[in-house]
Amino acid sequence: MNTGFKVLTGFFIGAITGITIGLLTAPDSGIRTRKKLQKDAQRFAEDFSDSALKKFKEAKDELNDTLEDYIKKGKGQVEKLGKTVSKN
Repeated sequence: MNTGFKVLTGFFIGAITGITIGLLTAPDSGIRTRKKLQKDAQRFAEDFSDSALKKFKEAKDELNDTLEDYIKKGKGQVEKLGKTVSKN
């Protein structure tokens, strides 16, 4: 399991735990509590989305770098093969 997934999972569990504890100990009325819960859920969704997009971009960039390395190595091997064939 990669570190990014562990961080997102921990964040998600922490947010749910915090919201649950907040609801159980909330001194406000039901309407106020629901409004706070809605705002917290929206903020959580935005934070989670931002984190997921950041991790996705990092993974995409790493994959692109790896692919570029393989392409360079492949071109080098093709050039070596071409030189070997032209010598014979």
